[in-house]
Amino acid sequence: MAVVAAAVVAAAVVVVVVVVVVVVVVVVVVVVVVVAVAVSGTQAFLATHIKFIKNEIYTGVNCHQKRGYIPAANSPFWPRIG
Repeated sequence: MAVVAAAVVAAAVVVVVVVVVVVVVVVVVVVVVVVAVAVSGTQAFLATHIKFIKNEIYTGVNCHQKRGYIPAANSPFWPRIG
């Protein structure tokens, strides 16, 4: 009877360890994929928008200094304040 109980406990421990290992591996894979997608998405965004962003900053700062307001009403980077 003790041998059967020991075998059942050992089997339960093995199952728990396997489940924990699988969960950890899945979590690590999901985190790696999410980070990779976020990094690639950020790089793609910057590559396609960096010229526009620079132009917006330059235009906004220049007009702010010259006319007292930032004129880019449809810009996501500079709200109209004047």
